[in-house]
Amino acid sequence: MNANNKEKVFEKLRSYHLEQFPDKIQGENLNNFRIALGTLEDNIITMILSLIDGRTKFTDFTPELNSFQEKFTRTTTGDSHDDAIKNLFISKINQLSDILATTKKFNFTLKPVRAIKVTAVKS
Repeated sequence: MNANNKEKVFEKLRSYHLEQFPDKIQGENLNNFRIALGTLEDNIITMILSLIDGRTKFTDFTPELNSFQEKFTRTTTGDSHDDAIKNLFISKINQLSDILATTKKFNFTLKPVRAIKVTAVKS
């Protein structure tokens, strides 16, 4: 069951990475948001991969994602920038929220700490 849960999370991560931002986004404001989302995305994905590997506990980034989405929506409302880019931002944020919710639901556990092996030195 745990392997199936891991695979479901990996499938969501794969589909998340299929949508990519263009290399260059017009408008400094949107480009700054792209960089900020990239940083938040890196933190979330690093936590998820460590969680699946059993090396860390779940950290809920939902408040940070919601705060980012509110700031993005508030700042870009009324801008004449490309609506496709705005929709891509919202889509990426929603996908990250979904991945977090799925990961939290599966309740992955930490790996047990291995005992230190002590070997006798032969003289």
